[in-house]
Amino acid sequence: MKSLEKENEKKICLTFGPNKCMINKLNPESSINLIIGMEKLKVFVGSSLEAIVEDKLVRRILEENNIEPITWRDIFHVGDFSLDSLINISQKIHGAIIISTPDDKVWYRGTENLATRDNILFEMGLFIKALGTKHTALIFCNDDSGKSPKLPTDIHGLNIIIFDKNKTLGNESQLEKWINKFKQSSHSMYIHLTDAVSILKDNFHTLPETWIEEIKNYILHPFEEMSKGALIGEFTLNTTQYYDSIYSKLSNANASTTIRAISLLSPEVWNNDLHQKKFLEFNIEARRNGANIKRLFIASDEQISSLWKIIIQQLKSGFEIKTLHPRIFSEHTNLDDSIIFENSVEARCYKTIQFYDNPYKLKGARLILNKESCKEQISSFDQIWKLGIIPALPAFRVKVSYQPPGEKMKTYALSHEVVTCEEAANARNIPLANELKTLILKAPSGFIAVHLPGDGELSLRAVKNQLEIKNVKIADPEQILKIGLQSGTVSAVLNPVWNMTHLVSKRVLSLAFVMTNNGTTTGYFKFDPIIILDANSTIIGNFERDDRIIAARKEKLNC
Repeated sequence: MKSLEKENEKKICLTFGPNKCMINKLNPESSINLIIGMEKLKVFVGSSLEAIVEDKLVRRILEENNIEPITWRDIFHVGDFSLDSLINISQKIHGAIIISTPDDKVWYRGTENLATRDNILFEMGLFIKALGTKHTALIFCNDDSGKSPKLPTDIHGLNIIIFDKNKTLGNESQLEKWINKFKQSSHSMYIHLTDAVSILKDNFHTLPETWIEEIKNYILHPFEEMSKGALIGEFTLNTTQYYDSIYSKLSNANASTTIRAISLLSPEVWNNDLHQKKFLEFNIEARRNGANIKRLFIASDEQISSLWKIIIQQLKSGFEIKTLHPRIFSEHTNLDDSIIFENSVEARCYKTIQFYDNPYKLKGARLILNKESCKEQISSFDQIWKLGIIPALPAFRVKVSYQPPGEKMKTYALSHEVVTCEEAANARNIPLANELKTLILKAPSGFIAVHLPGDGELSLRAVKNQLEIKNVKIADPEQILKIGLQSGTVSAVLNPVWNMTHLVSKRVLSLAFVMTNNGTTTGYFKFDPIIILDANSTIIGNFERDDRIIAARKEKLNC
């Protein structure tokens, strides 16, 4: 931090860390440098057993520079395959330092030379491939006589640091030079801003201290989140940005373009949202220009009846259309409402973000440009596309109301009261997963019902990420009591819960049936969880803790 301030002594320096907010008004007429408290940088340190002294030195210097060292001792465990461990850690770190010591002797063209262990050079190549040359350094250590291992010609010009056993301070200095360059080229630890904060640049010294919180919440923190996403090729777009970007891609689509789309949107969005109507018009024009368009509607039989006019219109325009039941779709946890563009040059994926309190409009989308992520989405789409069916005229009437389905369900009764999911599942003699867990969340605009399997654990982070809101939490008992609910009587298919926005875990939809109470602690309903999707506002997603989902899958495989 001191060196940065020295280099930029004629600039305003804003430092926002997790627990601090500091403003240095050095020169309000110059540009602004912003340092954002991001994730701590992690650097892997690899070495042979013989390099214990150098290993400790490197880790100490990294820690002094606020970098977390990850050593081979941290990642290799008994029973693990070493290559898998290295590949896994390469995806979780920002840099790597490999320490090469003169461990072995080899004969090269008739001369005895010192050589580095093969596994050290292998690790070097692996991390260069994963992280790039700017984020990877190779330390060559001299022996007692001042000789260093033979340097392979293929790595000349890379970040090579020579360690001399007799010059500890010189070794530290060389390593710190690399660390400084590494920081500058890493995940935007130092970000130079001009236009984005031009209004602050001219007036920051006059702003009241009471505005600092708003500056952090509405400018700095969003910028930090966007920067993190940009580093992995992901961007959050608002509604206007999303549709403008989509329109542009559709306008340029031709015979070399394949468009894959998954639709979870309600008929109301397709029929009433002006953006979505225009979106369909651009799709039709793209098809006229030769683009291949595949759209998969995720809907139950009754929902297809509401979508039938939209499906027919798109079939007549030359789209390939299939439908898929939500229960089958729920097995594919990495797929959402999305549209993927692919041509000979690039692939990009847009995953839409829905308003949790307005089912008739889109809030925006997440744009994914990362090639590997897009390939994964394309592969998953192609697999699920095979499971879809050609739509046929439904024999159902279009739904005209959103009355609570529990009012017409058969009621079953227990001989004693139950409150928790565990108690209810035991009393009803069903697997815990089939006992529907409905949690009430409090958001700025009202209450939200989240539905999980009985053995699931809620991830508030997943909810916040899906809805793109920060201020949401589990409702207090007092808040729930005010709307006529209490512990053990929260029923998904009765009011007031039925009229809320519903977040439905994909794992719930994969179940053949669920049970929940009928608003009492003794009575209960048994029903197909797909019924929940008939509510006025529903969003399907992954709202459980990842470890719980993984455990459930393993259990299913072992059965």
